[in-house]
Amino acid sequence: SNIPSKIVSQVPSNQPTTIKTTQLPTGTQTDVPTRSPLTPSGVPTMNPTTFSPTPCYNGTREEGITDTIINSVADSSPFQNENSDESQSLNWLVNEDTAQLDACSPNLVQRWTSGLLYFAMGVADWENNDGWLVDEDECNWY
Repeated sequence: SNIPSKIVSQVPSNQPTTIKTTQLPTGTQTDVPTRSPLTPSGVPTMNPTTFSPTPCYNGTREEGITDTIINSVADSSPFQNENSDESQSLNWLVNEDTAQLDACSPNLVQRWTSGLLYFAMGVADWENNDGWLVDEDECNWY
């Protein structure tokens, strides 16, 4: 067979594996992609192609953020108390944070965790508490 085996061998082969390619899609999914590029039809389309990104969460921004945060922690019970540090950080992230992250933001959990440190350490009561819960990247908070 010209298709590589899915079983890993203990010894490398002497010759490279060759793969047969097709010119047109076969209509069925294959394990190996084709090697030759498809030839464009040469006929322009009447309307431009539009891209509609799929949101990473099908719900409100608040629901998406809440689900992402709660699913990222080992114990979700502190969220049952609205006065817990965890809940306060989540409330700040959803309702007050000027960065306005969404459930897809790669630093969402990191920002929530940084907010959690703020509430857990009582930074609001510190004499010098500037630089926390600010618009800039949470890595720059102090």
